[in-house]
Amino acid sequence: MAGLAGCGPLLEHPTAPVDIQADAQHYAQRGYLIQTGDQIFIRHLIDADYDVLANVAPDGRIQVPGIVAPVKVRDRTVEDVHAELARRYHDESGIKDPSFALDLKATGAPYVYVAGEVQRPGYLDVGSQERSVLQALAAAGGWLPTARTHEVLVVRQGVEGKQLIFSVDLNHVLNGSDLEQNIVLRPKDVVLVPPSDVASLDRWVDQYIRQALPIPGQASIQYVYGSTSTSNIP
Repeated sequence: MAGLAGCGPLLEHPTAPVDIQADAQHYAQRGYLIQTGDQIFIRHLIDADYDVLANVAPDGRIQVPGIVAPVKVRDRTVEDVHAELARRYHDESGIKDPSFALDLKATGAPYVYVAGEVQRPGYLDVGSQERSVLQALAAAGGWLPTARTHEVLVVRQGVEGKQLIFSVDLNHVLNGSDLEQNIVLRPKDVVLVPPSDVASLDRWVDQYIRQALPIPGQASIQYVYGSTSTSNIP
């Protein structure tokens, strides 16, 4: 990851390579965080009356038999939720030694945004599959002849909530000289393909970088199948 943050003239203050590396390690160690729309199957080994296939509601909570109040699960690991359920089964249902399994049966609709010099700007539902930058751009219909392929920008929300922005050189991927530039995207990443035309570069930077990127204190942008609107990306 350290080699990915070498950015060109578009970025005055790109995320430092050491910060990208640290975030990647933290992300790998943390594990999957449950999201709205996920389905969680709770299976009790002794008393099947407590079994439930729970859908994570828009408020990030699930209803569980034997537990009075809804349980907040969004942005938590499966292990963390299992530990809380075990405690609450003990405290609220009188189960002295809860014996149950918690399985993530289905995920909601993780997505990435693709915008700029591509055929079909919009969002890509990645589901449970990993998608690289090249795969995301292919799903957007490919890049236009005006694309600045040697400096494609990736914006992501870091594990600790810090905004990260860096560039990848797809030319090095296509000629085989640096395949690691074809990074695997995370849900909610934003991929921006700038124009190669220097005359239009200032306009593009103002539109996507200064005004539209989800940088703290600024409006963020949402791309939905070719249309553009400003909002807060969740």
